[in-house]
Amino acid sequence: MTQKKKFSRCTSTEFITDISELCDKCPLTDEIESSIKDKVIPKAVEQKEILSDEGFREYINKEIELAQKGMQDSERLENLVRDQKKEPHRANRIFVYIFCKEKIKALNKILINGVQLHGFKSRLSMANVNDVCEYMNEHGYIVADRNDFISVFSNEPANIQKPIIWCVKNKRGISTGQGNKTALYVFLEFMLGKGNVSRKDLRKLKFFFRDELGNPMEINNAPNPDKISVYGFQNYLTF
Repeated sequence: MTQKKKFSRCTSTEFITDISELCDKCPLTDEIESSIKDKVIPKAVEQKEILSDEGFREYINKEIELAQKGMQDSERLENLVRDQKKEPHRANRIFVYIFCKEKIKALNKILINGVQLHGFKSRLSMANVNDVCEYMNEHGYIVADRNDFISVFSNEPANIQKPIIWCVKNKRGISTGQGNKTALYVFLEFMLGKGNVSRKDLRKLKFFFRDELGNPMEINNAPNPDKISVYGFQNYLTF
């Protein structure tokens, strides 16, 4: 079945207030869902790590209050021009209203069920992901629970108990620093596919990987190709 091409912008002449009411060609659906998945939830994960339980609840409640205000403001502005069928800013108000509504749903769900990020979209089968985990653990490249590792590369909500410890050493035998991060990027590119590592993926790394000192692994940009070495795990990972 051929997928319908999305419009470049929302063309509704009515003020739509629920994501289910958007037409199947409306680009706002993907924009809103991506914003929740790639911005709202990762931000909540980050705050969960640094705040006390009480502080985290206060953060969530404050974000919900701001989202409620965003909905109210959008509706108030819409009421001023509701009779204008071709009002040029209606699409923006629809986006704000529905995004805030979906944000409140996501934040309430986080309060009830905890925080879950989506894992990476691996190019490998789950059987091969399991084999990679076994090999990397056995050779000391990582320290990871099998279920956690598979969850991280499942493209599903990642329910992990402990982050993966990245133990690959650079040329000087050090398992922290830039060389270590470059090796992780090479590994991630193998798991996701060459050229498939996005900035969204890099932003999620720190929630799933730690170095041997317990520091989050953060990579801001793809490494310089001239700095990439041949790491031991590459000889095995040839799926």
